[in-house]
Amino acid sequence: MDLQTLKEIYSNGNPNRKESTNHNYALRLSKLAQRFNDNTDEFLKTPEPIYEYLQGRPKSTQANVVSSIVEYLNSTDADKKLIQEYKNRKSVLADAVAENYNKNTFSPSQQENFVSSEEFNDYINQVSKYFEGLDPIVHKSHYEEVRNVRLLLHLYKNYPSRNEYANLKFITLREFKKFKTNEMLNYIIIRSGKNPLLSVGKYKTDKTYGLKQTEITDSMTKRLVKDHLRSRGYNYLFTLTKDPSKVWENHNLATILTKWSNHFIKKRISSTMIYKIVINDLGLKYKQLLDEGKIDEASSLKTILNEHARIRGHQDTTQLNIYVKSGNIES
Repeated sequence: MDLQTLKEIYSNGNPNRKESTNHNYALRLSKLAQRFNDNTDEFLKTPEPIYEYLQGRPKSTQANVVSSIVEYLNSTDADKKLIQEYKNRKSVLADAVAENYNKNTFSPSQQENFVSSEEFNDYINQVSKYFEGLDPIVHKSHYEEVRNVRLLLHLYKNYPSRNEYANLKFITLREFKKFKTNEMLNYIIIRSGKNPLLSVGKYKTDKTYGLKQTEITDSMTKRLVKDHLRSRGYNYLFTLTKDPSKVWENHNLATILTKWSNHFIKKRISSTMIYKIVINDLGLKYKQLLDEGKIDEASSLKTILNEHARIRGHQDTTQLNIYVKSGNIES
């Protein structure tokens, strides 16, 4: 069950599914197959050892793995009773994940990688200082990777979203205007005499929320964007270090973010965790103000929270119920 073959199976099973989703499904299933030392799918026909192997892992991780199995079996016309068995397990795990969200607390794995806003800003400063000490010639590939991380951290700190920033591309406003709405991908639009515009048309919830456009007003982020533009020109912002002709996929961005946060502060901070870090203090303060009846102050914070929800592409109720947590650990 090699990764590329699995990706093709998932893609053929649902041609409309996003490539990044197929990649994640394939990655999870290939790792599971390696664990059971099986290059075929025979091991999937006996669910109990798989459930036992997954025990002790976060419920969300278990749910993701079982979802990958369900989608694989659907794509290969497997036995319907077997598919239903895994579907039932997936449903129970989904309920368990939802129950944890409803407790308004971090899971142990989330708590382990969560940092405060102050600690996150310190981490960004560490990356910047480290980058400034690199020689662009002596440390060429290393230099480019850290420069990418530095820009991403500022983008996510100020305009937090999911992993779709992986395939951002520079474009002029004139060229952008030539596209039809259904052709919109993910761009940083360079406008003469105006701030750059973050324009995201391809993301997880784009069918619901459509094109997201956000003016980049943060001074440091603007400076780093200009630096990248001088280096890259009107091309993709992020490409593979070993093969610059290949543009990042979402999983490449996730890998880079967690790699460097683990390197500097021993935390695996993904784009989703950055979102939690950015909005958590705001969300908890907002709830406190509501409890205290301070409606005017709460309204000001609500405007900021709503903007973050818009940029990420979800409802404000989702934001408060799922992403804002008290920080207590639930076993």
